[in-house]
Amino acid sequence: MCETAKLIHGTSHFTGARVSQGETVEVDTLIRICDFLRVPFEEMLEIEERPRELIMKIRKLVSFEPELGEVLKKSADRIIYNSVNMKILTEVSTFTAFRLEHQKNKDSKKHSKIY
Repeated sequence: MCETAKLIHGTSHFTGARVSQGETVEVDTLIRICDFLRVPFEEMLEIEERPRELIMKIRKLVSFEPELGEVLKKSADRIIYNSVNMKILTEVSTFTAFRLEHQKNKDSKKHSKIY
């Protein structure tokens, strides 16, 4: 992979080594690699759940917060038409994960005070 990384525009041999070792890399790097290999980006994603289960969970989320459905729809459209900066999606997912973890910690502290 390291030699191949030289052929992929904007990808260093260090990044190639990280990919080959299964380490985390930026989304735009994965997209460049997929484009180079002519492999759909979706095939590189490891989705542990079956698609139907994931869809059901997304539907449940949207039922609680309809505005989220609109945001997801607009985001998907922009991804399909390649008009979204992937760094923005990374920032959004990172912030969402942070906020959910923060809420989980807050809830667990509240729960421990009850007992």
